[in-house]
Amino acid sequence: MLTHPAPRMRLFEMMNRLSTVYQALNGEDGKAGGAKGGGKKVRALEAACLPVLTPLSPQMYDKPSPGRILSPKDPLTLLNNATIELYWPDDGMWYRADILSLNVRARSAKVHYATGDQELLELDEVIADGHLNVVNMR
Repeated sequence: MLTHPAPRMRLFEMMNRLSTVYQALNGEDGKAGGAKGGGKKVRALEAACLPVLTPLSPQMYDKPSPGRILSPKDPLTLLNNATIELYWPDDGMWYRADILSLNVRARSAKVHYATGDQELLELDEVIADGHLNVVNMR
C-alpha cells in the first residue's frame, strides 16, 4: 500500500516546529518562561511528570516501619502469618509483604507483596543481612 508523501511531510514539519522537553525546560525553545522563568508550558510539563517522580508508593518505604528486624538467633516461627518488610539493597527501599506459608525445615517462606507478586524467599541470607523487618505478628 503506497501512501502519498505530502501528508507525512506535513506531519514531520509540524513535529519539528515543537520544542523538545530539554529545550522547554532549559528555556532554549525561544518562548518566554523556560525553567528559569517558570512559564506555563514548563509548569504544565512539571505537573504532568509529578506522578512519575513521586519516589514512594504505599508498598515501599525508605526506612523500615516500627517492628522487629529479625536476627539469625530469632526463631523462624515469628514469621507465621506475619506482615513483613524486605529490604532491597539495589534500590535502598523496604517492600511490604505477607507471609503466606513458612517452611522452617527448608528455611524458606512464600511471600505475597502488596503489589500482588509472590516469591519463594530463602530466609537465611535475608535475615543474616538484616533485611527482614517483622511489622505485624498475627
